[in-house]
Amino acid sequence: MPTKQVKKTNIFRNRLIEIIREMIEIAAEGNCTVMQKLNGVTVLVNGDSDAGLIFRDQQRSMLGYIEDYIGPYPNPDLTGWERESDARKKAEYMREWEKKLALREEKVRLRREAVDAKLANAPEMELVDEEWWRMLRDRNLADTNVPECAERWARLIQLEMAQNGRELEDVADDTFHEANIDDFNGIMYGRVVSTLARYWAYGEQLRCWNNKRFQVGDEGDTANILGGVLYPALLSI
Repeated sequence: MPTKQVKKTNIFRNRLIEIIREMIEIAAEGNCTVMQKLNGVTVLVNGDSDAGLIFRDQQRSMLGYIEDYIGPYPNPDLTGWERESDARKKAEYMREWEKKLALREEKVRLRREAVDAKLANAPEMELVDEEWWRMLRDRNLADTNVPECAERWARLIQLEMAQNGRELEDVADDTFHEANIDDFNGIMYGRVVSTLARYWAYGEQLRCWNNKRFQVGDEGDTANILGGVLYPALLSI
């Protein structure tokens, strides 16, 4: 597992355990049972519940091993039947995950083929700094697909402008969805815009369009003046 992902997982785990401990403290102070949903799992604790065991079963429930609420007193040791059930459900989960992964890969393949067929008739990307662009693409921005997506998007926009006489602002949104075969989120989208703003002949026009598109007040106008890029990190693109 990548280091960053391990850190995120540990932070998530530690925060959940903290919440469970806080629930136990509240239950102890009020001499009552506290109930709360944690990531869709109904968790019950008393003042003397074991936070580690509650967390263990909360995770098991998230994976579908437990179908009802968990707590306040999970068994310290899983029974043979529970271990067998967990193993069986884990195998079912992995089979479903592999099916979903295969479907996603097939979807990406079909989208890539459709875009490649369209790009066969598209002009090459018009660059303002070809040498640095080649270096960036070869380095591939720390193993992301940002340069590839950026180039696809730029060429699709140029194709629409050259063949159909359309304006960049009229085709940028639709062509991005064609180019975005990796389903980039808002942050990655912003990196694509920033990359094109730096290297593409129409990058400045795209940057200004992007900032106006996502501004709520006048922050897009300000970014256009200062040379920045708005990242729609919290938006579905």
